[in-house]
Amino acid sequence: MMRVGRGICAALLLALASACSTAVGAAGAQGIDCVSTDEATNRDGSTLRIRRDCNDAVEVAWAAPGNSRFRVVLRDPSPDPEERARSVAFIDLDEDGIHEVEATGMCGAGPNCAGIVYRLDPASGTFHEFFAGGYAELSILDGHVIEAGRASCCAWEFHAWPILPGPPPRAADVMALRIVVGMDGEHDTADCTFSRPRQTGDGFNEELVLPPGDAWLKICEHYGVDYRVSVPVDAAAPPLPTDTNP
Repeated sequence: MMRVGRGICAALLLALASACSTAVGAAGAQGIDCVSTDEATNRDGSTLRIRRDCNDAVEVAWAAPGNSRFRVVLRDPSPDPEERARSVAFIDLDEDGIHEVEATGMCGAGPNCAGIVYRLDPASGTFHEFFAGGYAELSILDGHVIEAGRASCCAWEFHAWPILPGPPPRAADVMALRIVVGMDGEHDTADCTFSRPRQTGDGFNEELVLPPGDAWLKICEHYGVDYRVSVPVDAAAPPLPTDTNP
């Protein structure tokens, strides 16, 4: 199940974002609160606000540090320009204290949903598209965006996209690594396979590779600390993580 472009991957791995939210109400026609807002304060003192009205239209506004006046900087963010997002929330993907906006759209039968992440430029107070795909979980590892999604009943797939420096920074359009972690039902350990897309005369194929570094082995622990890493021919097996507990 080889995937190269983000658009193709999104079709396979259609995350629910979590955020601290406070509901404030404007009474609707039947007295029901149907306007909601979320706010987040960034490390630099700027403030972000998400406002969803009774018609599900969404505005994201920004206020400069020390300023209480908000300016709308993003309207109706969605992974599908033809449909409004099911949820819009703040996340801090790289844990740098500056929040991103994540919009979640259509979901599949499992936990995988279409999603798009917008990254803030603190200097200008503007948002730029940072990543779009289909996933259940999203993280950053070793300079890559990692989208994780359930591939089957007994396997998860992880796609690694290099982060381009920009400006503005964004995830690359070509996947660098695909990692599959699965249980075969016959062993107590999971199989963990790293592969890299490469272009050949017949199009794109994949070659088995070793994990780029020890940090990547954490992905193999999706089903627990016991796993087997698939090793290319003539390559040395990667070391297991060292137990640092005294």
